[in-house]
Amino acid sequence: MKKKVLWYLVIGLFILSASAALAQDLQSSGRPQWSVGIQGGMVFPSQYTLDDKVPPYGQVSDMKANNSLLLGVKAGWTPNLLQQYFTTQLEYFHVFGPNADNQVVGSQSGETGSLQFNTTIDAIFVNFILRYPNGRWHPFVGIGPGWAWVKLSNVQGTTTEGNDSEVSGKGSGSDNKFAWQAFVGLEFDITQSWSADLSYRYYTVNTATYGDQLGLNARGQSVNLGINFKF
Repeated sequence: MKKKVLWYLVIGLFILSASAALAQDLQSSGRPQWSVGIQGGMVFPSQYTLDDKVPPYGQVSDMKANNSLLLGVKAGWTPNLLQQYFTTQLEYFHVFGPNADNQVVGSQSGETGSLQFNTTIDAIFVNFILRYPNGRWHPFVGIGPGWAWVKLSNVQGTTTEGNDSEVSGKGSGSDNKFAWQAFVGLEFDITQSWSADLSYRYYTVNTATYGDQLGLNARGQSVNLGINFKF
């Protein structure tokens, strides 16, 4: 009985001392746990996988899209329990495009099909980030699953056979699909509360469908510059 009481006392003292040390660490850390920020970037080069079931465009083709810009906001939480090595982040960005200029996407039985269209992408990601916490420079890597809304507009197809061309009408549509991104970057502490970061990102959006004919899978890369406030 005495041995059990002694063990209980030892375990209790250990728990109390560990709790006190943890509480002291959390209080004395003084390092920000939350952050909010804005970011802007250049998206390049984007590429779409086209799935068109109507000849002569072909079932699957790759279309290049123009470079475009993005703007976004983000909010993060860095728990002290993990000594600042790990951050979770909620991120939203809007891509102004990318747009695909007129280009040949397929041919069949002497007919050649070309297509052009405009897009905009809105995406939300939940990012999981590993970062080096010491010093003023913080390298980081991360990955984030998310959801994207892809709007397709000003669709125009041209069918050419010999010297004859036929232009189809314009259309529009929207769809939302699962998306994900991976990124690597470097953050610099300007002050204890303010920081700036530069990152490279690769993202992809699962095939968005429009009607029963056209499907688009969007892929892109971006270089982003962000400003963050920590508290």
